Amino acid sequence: MLEKLILFSGKEYDKDIIKYGIIVIRNGVLSILIILGLAIIEKRLQESLIYLLCNLLIYTKIGGYHAKTPIGCMVLTIMAWKIALYYSAICIKIDILFWIIIFCVYTILVVKYAPVLHPNKARFGEIITAKQRMEAGARLFIGYILIMVFWNIHKQEYAGVLMMSISEIIISMLIGKEIYKNYEERSC
Repeated sequence: MLEKLILFSGKEYDKDIIKYGIIVIRNGVLSILIILGLAIIEKRLQESLIYLLCNLLIYTKIGGYHAKTPIGCMVLTIMAWKIALYYSAICIKIDILFWIIIFCVYTILVVKYAPVLHPNKARFGEIITAKQRMEAGARLFIGYILIMVFWNIHKQEYAGVLMMSISEIIISMLIGKEIYKNYEERSC
């Protein structure tokens, strides 16, 4: 099937890169389906959709830690979703001024460190441009706006899910930055 895809495209590609991409897409879709199934069972579909959209919007630009195996990735993704839903109720009980301060710190961290590229990615080792950092910061800012919108329309539970999701993304970014920095130093 892989050969047919390459032939159909009319371009030469590295088969390993395409195979890796297909596996990543398959595992991502499987993780999403598992989360959506669990969300339906737990009657938390709306919060789960918000969580998944936040990850799509923000994590894809910021980057972060990647598990070493596809199963590890699925397990971490599902655990992070479960944690975000569970702790979102606690987030909304914390004073909003605290969150404003935290989000200012997050913004500084994102502009300084994002995007984090995984060593297996084709772009690993590239120089990160100011434009890429600003794009990551802009995506984060969209997340902040959504939190404020949800807060003001009295959907604090959605705001809490976004708060937790963004917090998890920032933690993943910092862990990934540290791990991949060490990887880069060992490979030189």
